Amino acid sequence: MKRQIKTPVKKSFAIAPENLKIKVYRHLEIQKFNDKRRVAIQNSYPLSEEQKKQIDDFFKENYGEKIDYCWHQNYAAYSGKFDYRYFPELCYIPEFEVFENQDENIVKVVSDKNILPIFANMTKVKMPETIISCSNGIYRDADYRMISEEEAFQILQQTEGFIKPTVDSCSGQGCALFSGKELKSLQNAILTVQHGGGKKKNLVWKDNFVVQKRLVCHESIRAIYPDSVNKLSVISGKAK
Repeated sequence: MKRQIKTPVKKSFAIAPENLKIKVYRHLEIQKFNDKRRVAIQNSYPLSEEQKKQIDDFFKENYGEKIDYCWHQNYAAYSGKFDYRYFPELCYIPEFEVFENQDENIVKVVSDKNILPIFANMTKVKMPETIISCSNGIYRDADYRMISEEEAFQILQQTEGFIKPTVDSCSGQGCALFSGKELKSLQNAILTVQHGGGKKKNLVWKDNFVVQKRLVCHESIRAIYPDSVNKLSVISGKAK
């Protein structure tokens, strides 16, 4: 099942028809599971014929066709539990996410991480405390009041926290620990910041970012990997 595909140009792909997006994303998900490390994991949990039949019957009834067993094998190998109703990334990313993100205008709004604290506050969900945010070049304080660039600069000079871009970013891209002690200016500033594992990298200041107070995980979660904020993601739903 080896398939090769190049990542499409972002601008062209943004206006691609839905069926093309699904096809490309399916290829990319299949590529992930051709990785030898994932193959080793899935091979550590061989499925019985009864388990394969449960997967086949469930997906033929609810999805319309069979799927490869590798996603269920990886899930079972990690969790130690087999569940034929497991919702694999092959369906989640290429189809469910594409279906749920058809309106580009809504996507543009809700994907902006500077909006998340507003939604979270409305639903009583806790978020990391914001120190400074910047949206389209407009600076705001912790209470979302507009402030000048000079005011933002003064606050950030006394800040140690976590900085991340809020637009067109995912999977931790551009995120880093932040210290404003060496900050000279907000105009085209290039900062040397700590990255995961103590590595250093340059971060170019942009018009859409947020600086938040640093979170420190509980020791039981920090034991997994101490140089990041670890999380547990849960997808819940009701299956037949």
